[in-house]
Amino acid sequence: MTDEKLISVIVPVYRVEKYLDRCIKNILSQTYRNLEIILVDDGSPDECGKICDRYAGLDHRITVIHQKNSGSSGARNAGLGIAHGKYICFVDSDDGIDSKMIETLYRAISRRNDDLALCGHQQVKGNIAPQAFQPDSARIRYMTSDELWQEVFSRMNNAVWNKLYRRDLIGNLRFPVGVIHGEDLIFNLEYLIRCDSAVLIDAQLYHYYMRQGSVTNSFFNENRFDEVVTKDMAMEIIRKYHPALSEDARAYCFRARMNVIRAIYRSGREEEYPIEIQEYKSYVKKHYPQAVRSLKYKEKVEYRLFQHAELVYRWITKCKAFGSIKR
Repeated sequence: MTDEKLISVIVPVYRVEKYLDRCIKNILSQTYRNLEIILVDDGSPDECGKICDRYAGLDHRITVIHQKNSGSSGARNAGLGIAHGKYICFVDSDDGIDSKMIETLYRAISRRNDDLALCGHQQVKGNIAPQAFQPDSARIRYMTSDELWQEVFSRMNNAVWNKLYRRDLIGNLRFPVGVIHGEDLIFNLEYLIRCDSAVLIDAQLYHYYMRQGSVTNSFFNENRFDEVVTKDMAMEIIRKYHPALSEDARAYCFRARMNVIRAIYRSGREEEYPIEIQEYKSYVKKHYPQAVRSLKYKEKVEYRLFQHAELVYRWITKCKAFGSIKR
């Protein structure tokens, strides 16, 4: 018989031995106790696997999966394959969560039997302690399906780690394997297709730790091209299921290509990718008239420099005058 109050917490683990203790302790200290904690050792070459096994020996709620490296998507999918909870949440192994995060999300989603619960997050730098959650100041907003699409896509609240999902709605839905940038966006959009309502808790319950060497902070490599792939995938989903947001989708496809071009130039690797640069240059030139209304002033200036003064643009990117637009 299914435990209607069980929540499965899935944690993909790879090369995070410095941070893993903190993450696991945050989960074990949750005020909500009815948890199934699934640690997926994704072929980590350091001591992560041993750390996971040690904690499994200390707490019966922990299950460890050891597998060959398949990326964050593959690790999360492995966790989904054995999860038993009525609800699912994901935590990244180099991050942390407030001690009341899961309880707060559970109380919110179960009050009306909503399809999704979301909370805010705070970026934590260095050794600065996260701000403590103040329950009295948290505001709750219930959202229709249309409002949820706006929140997740148009406002790009598309990470999976600040959300609580219904396992029955996830069903056979899985993360796209082999994708490094944007896998959360695709998973969430495909989940939204199955949703009718959601609840948003206006509190920064997830602790997103900023560190050197993480996927989002790493220097350019070919995985960065996934940003274009996933934004194009998102465009197709939007066209089919929520065409009202097509203008935003076009702007994001435009931005993705400018972000990748900027990253290539900043790394000084433009001679390695002339075909991709030319392809993206043609794309942004063609789609600029449709995207321009959604672009910020800085983005418009960047585009004009790239199209009409490319040598100057290349010099500026190496000076890091333009930062990535995280959209």
